[in-house]
Amino acid sequence: MDVKNSADDLKNKAGEVENLMRRKLPVIVGRMAKDHYQENFRKGGFQNRGLRKWPVTRRQSSGIAGAEGQYGPLLSRSNHLFGSIKYPVTFPCVLIGNVEADWNDIGMGTQMGVVKMSARLAIDCYDDTHYGSGTEDKVAERLQMANKLYTSLQCFRPLSDMGPMYRTKTRFYAMPGGIKVYEYIFEFEVNDDTACK
Repeated sequence: MDVKNSADDLKNKAGEVENLMRRKLPVIVGRMAKDHYQENFRKGGFQNRGLRKWPVTRRQSSGIAGAEGQYGPLLSRSNHLFGSIKYPVTFPCVLIGNVEADWNDIGMGTQMGVVKMSARLAIDCYDDTHYGSGTEDKVAERLQMANKLYTSLQCFRPLSDMGPMYRTKTRFYAMPGGIKVYEYIFEFEVNDDTACK
């Protein structure tokens, strides 16, 4: 290995460390923190250095029957406080959703479904969307990421009873705050024989 290759390897490793530090670790640590605090709510106390239970509330000690009396401290049916612990989306991100299936019986308790789903790549473009920003190359980078999402899912078949996924629609649009969305609609067929088992 010569000096030039060593320098290139160091640059690549520095890029990997930078990516880990700026993109991957914040996601991992943020998720761990969210899970930790929500687990505190579930167990009814702080878990640092052993579980230290929160004081019993009047609601808990009043002997209310049913589910209402079973909620722990800081928990309720509406879960406002528990649900307020959120982990924000970091960009770029891929959101899978809008899954919809149309089913037809094919006999003997088996059904064939045609499933539609969306895959959205969302990218924060705030810093590179204004004229003269000098970051026009970011447009090409975004298109490459969108194409990678498409090529990763086109003909993808994760389950044996599922046909390959095919793109049926594409849509690109902007959202407030400089968010650019690249949306792909995919369709695939799936057989479901769980009713006959």
